[in-house]
Amino acid sequence: MLDRVGHRTGLAWSGFRHILAHQVTVPYLERFVGLTGVPRDRLVVTVPEPGNMASAALGVQLDRVYMGLRPGDRVLFVGLGGGVSIMTMVREKA
Repeated sequence: MLDRVGHRTGLAWSGFRHILAHQVTVPYLERFVGLTGVPRDRLVVTVPEPGNMASAALGVQLDRVYMGLRPGDRVLFVGLGGGVSIMTMVREKA
């Protein structure tokens, strides 16, 4: 799925200021990084403090970085549901 996002947008990981991903546990997040190649320094890690926040995690991550975004910055959202469904969205700050 993430390879398709790169293909469709023409963007590599370097094209995203931040990558916001659903986070279940720290080991799960480490596995996600290992399998996808997402650069760890682009992730907004939230799971150690409040734990798994389910669908609220992406909103909390966006809130943490929003004020630091500049026009043209792109953010990739990666949402997962029960390991069965996956969603991606690319947002560019105007």
